[in-house]
Amino acid sequence: ANPGHLRLFARPETISLEQRSRPSMLGVRQIESDFAFRAQMAFKPEADGIAAGLVLWQKDDIYILYTLTREGGVWALSVLSVPRGAPPTYLGQAKLTDYKGDITLEVNSTREGYQFT
Repeated sequence: ANPGHLRLFARPETISLEQRSRPSMLGVRQIESDFAFRAQMAFKPEADGIAAGLVLWQKDDIYILYTLTREGGVWALSVLSVPRGAPPTYLGQAKLTDYKGDITLEVNSTREGYQFT
């Protein structure tokens, strides 16, 4: 237990266009175009291939995934855009060489677009 913190457990379901699923998540309604959102995470799964992060959901078939994953023992952040009627596209990827288990993901939105830090 960690008082004052929300704990979500990873589930095998993923977010995808192919089928609806029920991944572990918390939703926050976006009511303005200009916003800043920050999530501090403690994330250290025992196996590769498990992702955690933020989803900017516009519709069932339009969203952006900002996730942290580990593959082959290498930690990486990625931003994946899933637009309607087009294939998913990576907007950015970065390896994290000094990741220790805690991270803060932040998204800033303006009329010009999103900034991920």
